[in-house]
Parts: sequence; structure tokens; C-alpha cells
Amino acid sequence: MMKKRILKVIGLLGVCGILEITTPAVTFAETSTTDTSGMSDEEVYERALEYAKKVYKYDKAAELLRTIEGYKDSTELADRYEVMNTNRFIGGRFYWYPEEYALMLKQNIKSLGAEYEAEVTDEQTDEDGSTIDTITFTNNKETATAKLYDVREDGSFSKCEISTTSGSMLAYPAMAAMATARSDADTNTASDIIKKLVDMNPHGSDTRDGLTCTFDNDGLYMTFTIEPDEEHKQLDTAASAPAETTETQTNESDTESSSNNTTANDSLYEEAVDQLQLILDKVNDPSGLTINKAEYAENTYLGEKIFMFDCSYTNEVGGIDRTKFACIDGTLYDEDPARPQGNMAYIQFWDKEDSTKLDAKKLMDMIK
Repeated sequence: MMKKRILKVIGLLGVCGILEITTPAVTFAETSTTDTSGMSDEEVYERALEYAKKVYKYDKAAELLRTIEGYKDSTELADRYEVMNTNRFIGGRFYWYPEEYALMLKQNIKSLGAEYEAEVTDEQTDEDGSTIDTITFTNNKETATAKLYDVREDGSFSKCEISTTSGSMLAYPAMAAMATARSDADTNTASDIIKKLVDMNPHGSDTRDGLTCTFDNDGLYMTFTIEPDEEHKQLDTAASAPAETTETQTNESDTESSSNNTTANDSLYEEAVDQLQLILDKVNDPSGLTINKAEYAENTYLGEKIFMFDCSYTNEVGGIDRTKFACIDGTLYDEDPARPQGNMAYIQFWDKEDSTKLDAKKLMDMIK
């Protein structure tokens, strides 16, 4: 019965043709120009954080941070805030403050044709010391919850788990959460994923475009979970891990070897930037390109140098596409974005033991 209710709601959404998934449409008084004269770098920094944390005006926060680039992590924050205008899944995490996420889901559920109340109702500490926030949705006398795992001070979380005993209550939050996590401009793909998962009742899983979505039905509660796939979880783990330290090498031959490796590494990055130009020339908005992952491999059989890039970029209609590219000796090969597994033969070189991982952030800095 619960399965039928979910599918019925999804069917109605398709008939209604609701397409728009938006960020919170909160109206505030017009803010002043970015006049930071007389303000210290710390004052500018704190004001920028207030715009981000309190009113979710990331464009204004980025504008302020650009005036103090180099101070603390202002440049990194400005880069992220600018990306967040079109994409909230960054580095294996979802960037919404819990209250912001509740508001965003409520507004998008309304755009889908339903009136839900949504508010953060609980905060608790998990066994590993991380924070779990709970958003409660209500509609008439029915309720559903969305648990946000590993909530951090930077306004991000690692996983969203939506659960309820009512199939009709589950469909709307799951649809809105899935589409916005994917940065989709419509609910078409989210609808297809949910239908596929529900058809696999009592358990189903779907991994694509960096996300793993699962459905579980234990006979009482039905749960949709949205989280990064294993590859993107590793991005989050790597970013959170403390830098490793090594003993200083005093042996002259070791020092020479280290110097040679650094030169080779720099040379490889320079080659990678040259190959990236092929992608920049192809995409609609080069300034909006984000490199999610980069690797280098060699096809010894054909003597080819292969640079592989997993990129997100703005398409012709303002949405976000994500594609794997391979650049080989001045020729660009790209995966069909409509088929996440792709048919590009060079995909076989991803994650090979002898492939070289390239720092995506470093490459982003080099192409600016």
C-alpha cells in the first residue's frame, strides 16, 4: 500500500509537469555596496560569514571575501560560495545549513503542489562525536523526518535520510531532496530514480553522477537515503584528514631524487593544464567549470599519455552537467552525459594502480 502511494504521488508530479527546483527565495532589504573602507580584514571576514550563515546570501559573502583574498581561508570560501549558486554537492558533502535546507525543501515541495511544514526539531551527537540534525515535515496529521548526518560548522552535511510510515508523505521530500542534491533543474531524473528504487522493494540502490540513493522498507518505515558514492566519500575523508609529516631527508642522493620528482610533478601539471584547455574551449561557460577529479595514465601499448578529468559545468539552459573527459595528444574524448557509465574506451584507465592522481584544487587554481 505504501509503495502504491509513493508511485501515485510521483505519477501526479509527472502529470503536473512541475519542473523548477530552486534555492530559498527569501526576500531581504537591499544590501549596501561592498564598501569595506575603514574595516579590518577580520571585520570583513566576520561580516561575510554572517551573510552566509544567517541569511544564506552566498553571492554577497563571496563579494566581501574577494576584497580580503589571502586572509585566513577567504579565497577558498569565496570559491565555494560562488559554486554554490548552481551546485551544493561539493567535495563529497552537501552544503546547506540545516535551517536553510528545511526552508529550501519546504519551498520546493510547495512548487511541486503540496503544503508541508518543515523545521529543524532536534540536534544530537552521534557515537563518533559528529552532529545529527533532524528536520520534521508535517502535513495534516502525518509526519516525516529528514536526518542530516555529520553536520558541520561550515554549513555542510554528509548524508540525508528521509523516513516515514506514510508513502504519500515520503514522496514529496524525497523528490525535492534528490533533485536538489543532484543540482537538477527539474524532477525528471529524480522521479525515474525513485520509481526504480521503489520497484526494487523492499530494498534498492542506485549510484550515478557521484551519488548513491537507497530505498529501504522494513514493513513499517520507508526510508530514502542520499549520500556520496564511495569515490566522493574518499574526497571528503581526504579533505578532513590531517596532513602527514615525514622526516627531513638529509642524504644528498635522496634530496636530488626528491628534487627530480618535484620537477616531473610540476611538468605533469603543466601538461594537464594544456589539455584542460580543450575542455574549456568546449563548455558553454568556462568560468563555471569545476574539476571534481583528475588522473593521468599511460597507454603503453599505443604510447599515449592520457589525462582524465571528471568535470561539472553549466550547460546551455543554465543547468549543471557532469562529464568524464579524456584528453590525449590534443584530442578530446567525452563521455555521453546521458549515460553515466559512458561508452568512452579510455574510462578503463580510471583508478588503475599505475595511474597518477592529480590534485583537482591545484588544477583549478592553475587555470584561473
